[in-house]
Amino acid sequence: MLLYFMRTSRQIVWLVFACCGLLPSLAFSQNQHDVVRLSQTGLVGSARVQGMGGAYSAAGADLSSAYLNPAGLGVYRSSNFIVTPGVRSQSSELSYLGNLQQTSKFQVRLPQIGAAFYNPNYYDSGNGDMQDRGAFRSYVFAFGYHQLEDYAFRSNLVDAYNERNSITQDWAEQANGFLPSELFGTSFLAYETFGIDRVGLTADQYFAALGPGITQSLELEQTGRRGEWFVSLAGNIQDKVYLGGTIGMQTLSYSQTFRWTESDVDGLYQVYDTLPPTSNGFPLEIPSAGLTYEDRFSTSGVGINARFGVIFKPSDAFRFGISAQTPTFLALSDSFSTEIRHALEIDLAGNTEEFFSTSEDAIFDYNVTTSFKVTAGGMYLIPKQGFITLDVDYMNYASGSLQSAVQSVGSAGYYSFNEENQTIAESLQSAVNVRVGGEYRIDIFRFRAGGAWYGSPYDSESLEYLDFEDLETTQQIGGDRRMFTLGLGVRQPNFYWDVSLVSQSQKSLIWPYQLSADYVSPFVNKRSSNSIVTSLGFNF
Repeated sequence: MLLYFMRTSRQIVWLVFACCGLLPSLAFSQNQHDVVRLSQTGLVGSARVQGMGGAYSAAGADLSSAYLNPAGLGVYRSSNFIVTPGVRSQSSELSYLGNLQQTSKFQVRLPQIGAAFYNPNYYDSGNGDMQDRGAFRSYVFAFGYHQLEDYAFRSNLVDAYNERNSITQDWAEQANGFLPSELFGTSFLAYETFGIDRVGLTADQYFAALGPGITQSLELEQTGRRGEWFVSLAGNIQDKVYLGGTIGMQTLSYSQTFRWTESDVDGLYQVYDTLPPTSNGFPLEIPSAGLTYEDRFSTSGVGINARFGVIFKPSDAFRFGISAQTPTFLALSDSFSTEIRHALEIDLAGNTEEFFSTSEDAIFDYNVTTSFKVTAGGMYLIPKQGFITLDVDYMNYASGSLQSAVQSVGSAGYYSFNEENQTIAESLQSAVNVRVGGEYRIDIFRFRAGGAWYGSPYDSESLEYLDFEDLETTQQIGGDRRMFTLGLGVRQPNFYWDVSLVSQSQKSLIWPYQLSADYVSPFVNKRSSNSIVTSLGFNF
């Protein structure tokens, strides 16, 4: 206990770093994954659009056009109100070192709500015909809300036996080169709880509490969503050309809890200290009875972007559209804290004492610029039977960037993000998204189907990992997202009802820690979800 109380005085030093916004962990919590997370979206819009795989940018006459291609709003021939609730069942398959754990989650969502107001630009001449007031046949003003992404996810504990390394070795590497009074961030907490300690009488070299031959487990939980409130204006030129624009105001709320545990199940590190507590020595192997590391992170903020689009209708059978979305400029505020709990066996009788250290909640403000997007779409109308559509997006994720909210170099809270932006440019790439869908008509009923493939934002090297058995065979996950959809609808002149089923799957890698001289196996996370979305709309 004497060693522990001697160390607590250094908490003052750590708090000074935290309050000044100088902790490296503050900066390194923002990285290329933020750009990806804030640039990607799922299927956006009404049940009709989602039932067709989201391929609707050239079709129009749906509130979803405000996001896909604002020119599509100009196709409306009446005003419209729509609300789109939904439910989602999500499952996760998390594998680590050959072990597998599955979990599921159910949630209620509101993918869309809003209204569009149709304004014809002609008048009754009194002679039985309508006279145009100009080139524009009509104008449409629309506003509402689209949910862009839902981050809710939870994985149960997945346990595995690691015969190669421990997270405490990563903490020791972070601490090497610093005096105990200079430690900060996670390495400071690890030193406080005996997760690491100095090697003998050395001043700035540390060893890890645990190493090869331990049981590790991970529990990961995410919550939050990203949505967009929008206002749009579109116009119809002679029923041949449609123009439109949207201003989007995004809101973001996201939180993540990373809980990591390690246990010396084989008793490999049960060597007891014989030195007096006032000495600088500590055993090269310590009697750990279990260690828990928990990192809590949340972010919130607002952003703005704009979209512009045009649709050409050369004939009744064909429509072609193109739209562009500017980068979204987001002002974000991150809050995070970390704690480590480490139980030590204090005597040969097996009695334990827990050492606990936690950081104060720290806040860091910064800005993110996401990638731009260009969408090209086409539609072919089959008279009295239905239509088919195709959309293609181009996104350059490497064009995203991070910026400090504090612009003055040298001021408290300023950080250049030079290394992070270099990593963005090197590890991210351009990607193409493809969506295809169709609708078949029988009387008042509509039957729909579609599919979507969203290309990976990461380059091939970022998706590679070694097989845990031989550490020689390179494996690679796809990194893309795939969606398959089905839909059904009923159409009346003043009323419609649609329902759709969306099935989505994606794989990703989670690296719990990194070591300079040894390989760390990632967690392979396979997530799949099934969503049921229904839209209720009224024309007036």
